[in-house]
Amino acid sequence: MNALEAARKLGCNALQIFSASRGCGREARRVLAEVDALAFRARREELRLGPLVVHANYLINLASAERMLQTRSIQAFHDEIVRALALGADFLVVHPGARGEATAGQAISTVVESVKQGIEASADGRVRILIENSAGMGTAVGFAA
Repeated sequence: MNALEAARKLGCNALQIFSASRGCGREARRVLAEVDALAFRARREELRLGPLVVHANYLINLASAERMLQTRSIQAFHDEIVRALALGADFLVVHPGARGEATAGQAISTVVESVKQGIEASADGRVRILIENSAGMGTAVGFAA
């Protein structure tokens, strides 16, 4: 709710938020109470704020070739989708992650498969997934050259 009020005070017509702690794995599984999500959606409508973008946790690595990390990342991505839908978000931004030892082609295929798995149980067309490029450090997938 604080983000909505801050946006109102600043005269914004759109906003981007984190639905949970942006880097802490423990809070990434946070479930929004329906009453809180409903109040958020109602207040956003009252304030006539336009597009709402939820930015996914930075620890998500949809490109990981390491199976355990990929599985946890898909689950965290799915949880982000669920929270974005609960808040009435229009968009969910996620970074693809880092490829590690995989080739760029393998990593891109892994990202595609990870996104498909993450949205499988929750996709209903109400939130669009935006894959954001990154600064290009290390083995990041989707860096801007």
